[in-house]
Amino acid sequence: MSEFKDIKDKIYPAYAYSRYLVSCKNAHGIHSPFVFDLYNNIIASTDNIPASDAIEDIRLSLLNRKSFLDVFDFGTGKDNHNRRRIKDITSRSISNRKKCALLYKMAAFAKPESIIELGTSFGIATMYMALATPEKPVYTIEGCAQSLAIAKDNFNKFGIGNIHASNATFDVAFPDILKETAKADFIYFDGNHFKEPTLRYFNMALPYAHNDSIFIFDDIHWSYEMEAAWDEIRKHPQVTVAIDLFYVGILFFRKELSPQTFVLKF
Repeated sequence: MSEFKDIKDKIYPAYAYSRYLVSCKNAHGIHSPFVFDLYNNIIASTDNIPASDAIEDIRLSLLNRKSFLDVFDFGTGKDNHNRRRIKDITSRSISNRKKCALLYKMAAFAKPESIIELGTSFGIATMYMALATPEKPVYTIEGCAQSLAIAKDNFNKFGIGNIHASNATFDVAFPDILKETAKADFIYFDGNHFKEPTLRYFNMALPYAHNDSIFIFDDIHWSYEMEAAWDEIRKHPQVTVAIDLFYVGILFFRKELSPQTFVLKF
């Protein structure tokens, strides 16, 4: 049974992507003025991001590192402890440039007072979000101490000072950060790919959500289990607009918007 589940999980993203290609729409299929403007000006925008080349240089250096890392991975469903090359982690597990650019643009659009990221890894996505809000704190949580050590070294190389990194599990650090910030302006949920914890962290954040909050979930179609979590989350009564870009899902809580899910080309 476990072998069948592993096979299913491996092929599920391809199956989900084929369905996404059939159902996704571009700007011409959007009837919400808010989502239409967001899609054209933010999601589909190809504007250059200042200083992103410096972050991509750091990514390139990671892709050239052949040394091994002892990884404690709490959220993928694989073995918690495994030895992997830094270059392999970078190529397979870190958000690509297009997704990172989306995070930057969404953060620049939202202008949050703070950003929370669940899952730092080597800090590439973290730096993009911090770059978009240089005067505001970015709180990021990573359970693997060795991964976070590399991330902190990358933050120093980039010379950015608004990132506050915690080496802890999400269950320990996330509630404390929410209490400290007192509201959930912008949260990037990246680092756990199980349904139950994903729903748990979503429900932890909900009491701190407000009209302008933005929640972004990574890998919403990574497995049947993650897709089920996303389906439950997007239907929550506090959520008004949900945007499915296949690779990520974006939630809005604006009461002035009509509840709807948009599946958009990305």
